[in-house]
Amino acid sequence: MAISTLSSAPYALADSDKAAGRYIVVLEDNIPNPSGMAEEMAAGHGLALEHIYQHALKGYAATIPEHALADLKSDPTVKYIEPDSMVYAFGQTIPTGIKRPSFLGPCWY
Repeated sequence: MAISTLSSAPYALADSDKAAGRYIVVLEDNIPNPSGMAEEMAAGHGLALEHIYQHALKGYAATIPEHALADLKSDPTVKYIEPDSMVYAFGQTIPTGIKRPSFLGPCWY
C-alpha cells in the first residue's frame, strides 16, 4: 500500500501574508483601455495604484480605502476583486519507488 503526501493545492497562503487594504481588481474583458480605466478609478475613488495588468487579464493592484471598496464591487466594469497576498509554491513530493523521469531514459511509447 502506498501513501501519497501530495497536497491538493500547489501553493500556500497564510492570513498573515495578506497585505492590509491591498486588492487586485479584475476588469471585464470588454474594457478597451485597462490603464486608462485604472487611472480613472484611482482618481475617482482615492486609490493608490500599485500595478496595472493588461495582458493575461485586465485590471490593477491597488491600495483601496474601505469606503471605496463597496462602490468598486458594484461597478459594472469590475468583474471581481480579490485581496492581494503573497503566495508560496511547493515542490512536488515523489512517492517512494517512483524514479525521476529524467533517469528513465528515452520515452518509447
